[in-house]
Amino acid sequence: MTLTDSNLRYLLAIHHLAQQNTEVSPLALAQAMGVTKPSVTSILTSLMKQGVIVRRRYGKIYITDRGVLYARYYDELVEKILQH
Repeated sequence: MTLTDSNLRYLLAIHHLAQQNTEVSPLALAQAMGVTKPSVTSILTSLMKQGVIVRRRYGKIYITDRGVLYARYYDELVEKILQH
């Protein structure tokens, strides 16, 4: 699976928001990233197709186990880069 830069940014933002609050909404994600809700919807569709998130009733976004693995992996890479 290949995540684009945009997909990765959104996935990491969802992961970080989910750590603060168990329910993540498209509006909360848009506000956290400083983008419009339609752009969030477009990326969410892509992330769902890749199996890293699911959207449930009332539009809530949940990260899948696969998504958590990717997010943790990339968070660790970013942390290593920042340390150097």
